[in-house]
Amino acid sequence: MDKQKIQHIAGLDSLRFILAMIVLFSHLQNPFVPYFKGFNNVFSNTFAIIINHLFCGTGAVIAFFVISGFVIHYPYKNKVEFNTYKFLIRRWIRIGLPLLFIIILSTYFGVFKQMPIWSLFCELIYYTLYPLLRKLKLKFKYLFYSSFVLAIVANMVLNYQNILSVILHSNINYHGTYACNGPYLTWIIGLPCWLLGVVLAENTDFTKKEVTYFKLLLFRSLVFLLSILFFVLEAHFYLSYVLSMNFFALIIYFWLQKEIIYYSYNKANATLEYLGTFSYSLFICHKLIFILLLMFSVLNIYNYIVYVFLALLVSYIYYLIIESPAHKIGRFLGR
Repeated sequence: MDKQKIQHIAGLDSLRFILAMIVLFSHLQNPFVPYFKGFNNVFSNTFAIIINHLFCGTGAVIAFFVISGFVIHYPYKNKVEFNTYKFLIRRWIRIGLPLLFIIILSTYFGVFKQMPIWSLFCELIYYTLYPLLRKLKLKFKYLFYSSFVLAIVANMVLNYQNILSVILHSNINYHGTYACNGPYLTWIIGLPCWLLGVVLAENTDFTKKEVTYFKLLLFRSLVFLLSILFFVLEAHFYLSYVLSMNFFALIIYFWLQKEIIYYSYNKANATLEYLGTFSYSLFICHKLIFILLLMFSVLNIYNYIVYVFLALLVSYIYYLIIESPAHKIGRFLGR
């Protein structure tokens, strides 16, 4: 990968870490919510409601899908030669080995069904499909359009009860989660989000205009506020994530485009970039860490930050002893 490509990728590790932290906080019940509700007045109740809807974990996962599509395709988009074997070996080992250890650990502790790893099964499917999609010789934007229509049709067939729930504003076997169709079908719904990242990689070199930091902040604020809105709609107005998040991905596309352009001209925060190196370990480890901690202690406002710190610490150790060696093994076998 040449210097210009490295510059374009700069900043994405920081985003991965922030997104992983959003997922983390979405899986850790905020003890400050009941604390402020306990004051029983309008201001404290309102504040409790706000902080209870700050972290849309599913929205962060959708952003991960788009980033993944971008990172996978960008190094290969101008290459005629593509070694499918090397690509699959590297991607499957890099993702699969750390995931396998988490599956073994969560199964050992009897909490596998509680692990939110559905998106990683989707990722492995997308990696496997990518070489096949390249051979189709079709523009990826047309593949995206087709997959978006396919996802809508799949929703109409598989999730008609969610559609009825939002139309009638009533619980008709309502399932708010994006993965309500299970790990073997959710990839169909999420495919257009991943392909958006591929399309983003295709179009990056054609966006020459610089982005100011103020404009970048506006896009970040818009995405954050919309994530809160979709969280509220899912929790209180029967708009399932499986119906809304693919449209949210369109907003994420334009936001990430601004991020990539901005960091092609500006340096990313070195600390956040380093923290982003173990964002995958943080993503797959944090829920198991929280489950085990809750077996021995009660979460409250006094140990809340301890839970977060331990999740970061253990995830970093997991990165050093599991994920990082998996990267090296993948590169070695990929040669």
